[in-house]
Amino acid sequence: MSESPYWNPRHETMPRDQIEALQTRKLKNLLAWTEARVPWHLNRFRQAGVSADSIRSLKDLQRIPMMTRDEWMEAQLQEPPYGPLLAAPPETAVRYHLTSGTTGSIPLQVLDSMKDWEWIAEMWCYGFWGFGVRPPDTVFFAFSYGTFVGFWGAHYAAEKIGCMVLPGGNMTTEARVKQILGMKATVVCSTPTYALRMAQEAKTMGVDLPGGHVKRLILSGEPAGSIPATKRLIEEEWGARAADTAGMTEVGTIMMFECEKPVRRSPTARWVSG
Repeated sequence: MSESPYWNPRHETMPRDQIEALQTRKLKNLLAWTEARVPWHLNRFRQAGVSADSIRSLKDLQRIPMMTRDEWMEAQLQEPPYGPLLAAPPETAVRYHLTSGTTGSIPLQVLDSMKDWEWIAEMWCYGFWGFGVRPPDTVFFAFSYGTFVGFWGAHYAAEKIGCMVLPGGNMTTEARVKQILGMKATVVCSTPTYALRMAQEAKTMGVDLPGGHVKRLILSGEPAGSIPATKRLIEEEWGARAADTAGMTEVGTIMMFECEKPVRRSPTARWVSG
């Protein structure tokens, strides 16, 4: 039996009408859960004239009022530390994380339950598997492992897939390069700029990265991974393929990833990742 290219074949190969029906049902359930547990959101829904019972299709998603970062931040300032936004008691949380704090007056503070955390890792599994990561891989994370959510979900996704995981927190760049080489890592996860920084350090050390075991780089945290020239440079420096991901603290995990195989979008389009 051949290995599936999909992490979740059932959902990833559903006919469009079936997947939209599933998404609509999940959207209704999410609104019903929120209405019953978060008065702050319930008031916003009422003002917009939307409720769980009024959801008929995915088009109704446009009727749900967008919560801005400023609104979330203001709510946390008025009722620290989390604001009136929690949909479950704080004691049910198993994780606490922050935004990077690059914008706004305070970093957003987020709690996750065990179910949240399982889902966060599951979403990263779609991305890892889609880019060709498999159980025999050894995955190195050039990540600080602080309260910033960053690659936390990716770490647990790699474990869930069955990979050997190398957490590269609290290490110098030289030490990270040495561990990548010494442990024969096949996948490296980092920001795009730090991938270039490690390549620079490897040259200083006299190390030939393209001749090593790394076959894939998974990038996140910065837009540079989707800039063709930057991605091409990273791939040349490492002699490996690079894939970009994008995530948000607001959802706790990734919402976009690149798969392993190129797909032609139209007769005149250039090759892009599918």
